[in-house]
Amino acid sequence: MSPLLPGLLAVLLPLAGAVVAWLAPAASRIVAMVTAAAVLAVVLMAVNGVAIGGPAAMTLGGWPGTLGIGIAVDGVAVLFLLASAAVGLAATAHGYGYFPAHHPFWALWLLLWAAINAVFITADIFNAYVALELVGLTAAILVTLSGERDALAAGLRYLLVSLVGATLYLAGVALVYTATGTLSLAALASGPVPAVAGVLALAGLALKAALFPLHGWLPPAHARAPGPVSAILSALVVKAALYLAWRWLEVAPAASGAFALLGVGAVVWGSVQALRVGRLKAIIAWSTVAQMGYLAVGVSLAVEGAAGAAMGVAWLALTHALAKGAAFLGAASVVRAAGHDRWPSAAAHLRGRPVLVLAFGLAAASLAGLPPSGGFVAKWYLLQAAAGAGQWLLMALIAGGGLLAAAYLYRILHPALDPRPGAEPTRPVPPVLEWSALGLALLVTTFGVVVPWAHALVIGGAA
Repeated sequence: MSPLLPGLLAVLLPLAGAVVAWLAPAASRIVAMVTAAAVLAVVLMAVNGVAIGGPAAMTLGGWPGTLGIGIAVDGVAVLFLLASAAVGLAATAHGYGYFPAHHPFWALWLLLWAAINAVFITADIFNAYVALELVGLTAAILVTLSGERDALAAGLRYLLVSLVGATLYLAGVALVYTATGTLSLAALASGPVPAVAGVLALAGLALKAALFPLHGWLPPAHARAPGPVSAILSALVVKAALYLAWRWLEVAPAASGAFALLGVGAVVWGSVQALRVGRLKAIIAWSTVAQMGYLAVGVSLAVEGAAGAAMGVAWLALTHALAKGAAFLGAASVVRAAGHDRWPSAAAHLRGRPVLVLAFGLAAASLAGLPPSGGFVAKWYLLQAAAGAGQWLLMALIAGGGLLAAAYLYRILHPALDPRPGAEPTRPVPPVLEWSALGLALLVTTFGVVVPWAHALVIGGAA
């Protein structure tokens, strides 16, 4: 089977689910769970389609190929879709125990999910803009769902940043179309892209991906959002902008060096801040800034043709999504038990909760790049790519960043292992909140041993 139909269904199913959840709010939780299971099924079909038949592309809308709605599903795209499907299912299950049926979260989340998946299969730069703008608008609203002052401020800041990033990106699209007469990424790959257009588009995407020094909006937004929303933002939303930046850099490779510099800054600054902050969700949010830096460095290496870099980026995007989703869902469980996320006092609420401790431990191992996790495999590929390209400083960054990650993640786990009882009363936590976090953590550990299949998928299914 061609992967195109399953890829399209990965967009259309959550879009339809959002409409149903909005029209029938009493059934919204059931609708979301059924949709999540269906999305995972069609994404697995898309993965199988690429593995067997290779990548596929088509144009919708009756327009010429250079102007129509382009869709492409290749090996990299299906790995991003797989991350989306797995995290989406876990976040939906977590939300089942977090939000009531009539809550606006359900329709907004399904709409956001459809837009994220649309970014991953788009093959033209204008429809990518439409999807990315929908991602930004819905994500900003989701940040504010708690109604707290800090959440409202973080959501407004996120919205403004998203609008600025979208404006820069759209300006780049307009310049490209004026100069080339095409909106197709495939067509742009055959000729030079105007330098100013590439700079504008990539600046907008770097802002949306929270790359250093354009990251200031991310920690408050991710830390103040409701638990399942934090997981979605960190695991998926920033990946959408990074994925699109990767596709742009393939047609405008001259900017890859600057992109790598942003990544270096993100790894260092994000790690330092994660070592300093005193709230659990803020630690995890700053970790996202650092991990996005690894992805930016890897994308730069992949664009420059370093062997193994594309596999490293795709695998790191997948494993980071799973691990960070597990970490934020676990943090949401701690906040539910403690009523706050001040660290280390909230650590007492991990004691006696082996499911949560295991979830945090496995997620931390992957984020730090420890074997046999999926994160270790991804960073090993990036190390090999940097070595093959003679980029010794990037090798040091990848290795040193892993040590920094281990240090700030140890901050989370160390007080949780203290045998002394905590002084704060612990509130009950629905089991689905804990098990949804552990499910993602176990999955990212499993993905440390299925590398040959994934390597063949990315290399054989590249567009």
